[in-house]
Amino acid sequence: MAVDNTHGWWWIGVLVPIVELPRLLVVGLFGLQSALFTSGLIATDGPAAIALISGTVFAPLVLLVVGLVFIVSLWLDTRALSRTDAPWTPNQWRWTGAGLLSVVAAFVLPIPVVWIVSLGYCSRRYRRIGL
Repeated sequence: MAVDNTHGWWWIGVLVPIVELPRLLVVGLFGLQSALFTSGLIATDGPAAIALISGTVFAPLVLLVVGLVFIVSLWLDTRALSRTDAPWTPNQWRWTGAGLLSVVAAFVLPIPVVWIVSLGYCSRRYRRIGL
């Protein structure tokens, strides 16, 4: 049986960096906001402060939703590939575990950890069987 890429979930991995970029920008803005608050350059009750604070509250929720979708999509795609006679059958638990660890690390580290797993999986999938 040939590889049927029409039902693959790989495209979620491509979308993760696009969606996580605004979250990283908000995290950077939070650092800027903290510096401006401590220096006294902006007040804590102005519209700019309210926008930055609401963004920092909203950013972890976005990461949680995107992270859960990413983990499930990795699991579904690796499961779908294991059920075909594709020349590459990725380890379902290893890739899903890497996705889970990257999402957890994204809450702790201010670097794009999810991108590493996402782009790594997509590039390996592309080199082995195509997208």
